[in-house]
Amino acid sequence: MGERYGREIAFYIMTSPQNDAATREFWEKNNFFGMKASNVMFFAQEQMPAFSFDGKVLLQAKDSLALSPNGHGGSLMALWKSGAISDMKSRGVTQISYFQVDNPIVRCVDPLFIGLHDLDGAQMSSKMLTKAFPKERVGNLCLIDGKMSVIEYSDLSDELAEQRLPSGELRFRAGSIALHAIRVDFVEEVNKGGFGLPFHRAEKEGRVHRFGNGGADQAGPGRTR
Repeated sequence: MGERYGREIAFYIMTSPQNDAATREFWEKNNFFGMKASNVMFFAQEQMPAFSFDGKVLLQAKDSLALSPNGHGGSLMALWKSGAISDMKSRGVTQISYFQVDNPIVRCVDPLFIGLHDLDGAQMSSKMLTKAFPKERVGNLCLIDGKMSVIEYSDLSDELAEQRLPSGELRFRAGSIALHAIRVDFVEEVNKGGFGLPFHRAEKEGRVHRFGNGGADQAGPGRTR
């Protein structure tokens, strides 16, 4: 994308404490995949204690807590605390093209998406795909008290998931694939005076069930495409 538009693009990669060293080593071994090392910044998200279903704190060992990364919303906190936002501002960056590592065919820095987001003056915009079936394992974009939000598939009741419009389309058909455009000053606003997003319990398969920040999917004012 940098070559196409004749501009160097900074790439910010969020890791976890568990994989930070390995990720940095991998990029270094591959010569940053043709990018300048000065244009790639790694930063680790924070962790939170894990809890069992009955609310007990889980232990990793007799003398240490079981910890897990603090959710997708933790990225907004980590961008701020790591100095990534300051780095963006020093480069004149005003918009963030956000995507997740498990999307190998993502179109990052999509000019149409970012352009619509910017023209709309939105703080945050999200792409959606029409769900293939009612309980597909994606978030559900919807309005809650007038605010754009995402309801996790695990939190959407079967009754709501199965609801259909007179046309036969699913009522909750807008699936979130975690592709966002986010204003840099919005991330700054969310963090000033203390991180302002709510907590949301994330129930994971296996023994560990954690509380993670509600995240970008509950960040408030924005637009959905």
